Formats: sequence, C-alpha cells, structure tokens
Amino acid sequence: RPLAGGFRVAHIFRLVQECRERVDVPLMVMSYYNPLLQFGLSEFCQELSCAGGDGLLVPDLPLEEEGELREAARECGLRTAAFVAPTSTDERVRRLEHVRDGFVYCVSVTGTTGTSSPVSERVRSLVSRVREHSPVPVVVGFGISQPEHVAAVGEYADGAVIGSRFVRVTAELAAGERSRDGALEELERLAGHLHSGFGLSTRARDC
Repeated sequence: RPLAGGFRVAHIFRLVQECRERVDVPLMVMSYYNPLLQFGLSEFCQELSCAGGDGLLVPDLPLEEEGELREAARECGLRTAAFVAPTSTDERVRRLEHVRDGFVYCVSVTGTTGTSSPVSERVRSLVSRVREHSPVPVVVGFGISQPEHVAAVGEYADGAVIGSRFVRVTAELAAGERSRDGALEELERLAGHLHSGFGLSTRARDC
C-alpha cells in the first residue's frame, strides 16, 4: 500500500523530522533489512540521526549478522533492538551478552503479529532468560492489543509494543470505512485504553 501511494525509503526521514517537531519521546524506525542495505547502512543511519530519529528495529536481521548495522547505528548515536522469541535456544539468548545499548525485543508468539490471544507464560520465562544475559531494557511485542495484555506484560517486562491494532484502524481509513475524524478519535481512544494498562518500569525510557 505505501509503495502504491508513492512512498519510498527516503521519505521516512521527512516523516521522522515532522514527528520530532511535535513530540519529545524517542522515535524508532522499524524496517526489514533489505531496504536499509540497498540505501546504505551508514547513509541511512546518518540521515535518520539528522532527522531526529533515535534508533532502529529490524525484525528479520539475525543476532549473528547484526554487527555491521549495530556499529553503523552506534557511530550515529542511534540505538538498535535485538530480537528473540520463545523458540530461541539458550545459545542464541547468550549472544545478548554483547548487547549493551538499545533494548531486547521479546516476540510473544511464534505466529504472525496482530493476534489478540492472551500473552503466554512462556514469554515470562523468556524475559527471565534474557535478563540473565543482558542489562538493557526488555520489551514484549506481537499479540499485544488490549490493556490487560499490557498489564500482564508490565509485571515482568520494561515495555510493550503495540502496532497492528493501530495499523488496522489506519487501513480502515484508507479503505473509506472510517472518516478521518472517526479514525483519529478511535486511535486516541485505543491509546488511552492501552496506556491505562501500563504498570511498566521507567527503565524502558532510558533505552
């Protein structure tokens, strides 16, 4: 849908800049690895930093291969997220000993994002395993869409990631199923309800 609308990688920097003018919270860009690689890792990180961005999340980049991006980001003052899942082996989780900035993103389900099932107790165990090897904040994402999900995650993690629920409302706007005002009201309502579920540590703000 973004490609059909004419959106390209270079446009993300203008979007980040516009957001930075309105908010003072950290701004993270989420992307597959290939667009960054094709743009140029150093070039992308430099542009993002100049636009006011704070970091990157690249879900399809394995821990074993993230060194080049992490170094390019660090040189530009950006933080990066490392990803692990309930299926991650102990050997892979131990690799988090090398992660000294940013945060660790714990995937809560082994399926696709956007699900609304309760957060599994396996995630609590995963977060505990991560904390044994990494000092950085730990957040949980995938399947987080209700205040009760956030409250449950807040008992043991430093943050929660919510995305697909908001994207769905935006898609309904693009499809003409919602008015602009209606979509904004729904997004504000969702944000308020989800925020009410937070009992999260302030450590996540330091990442």
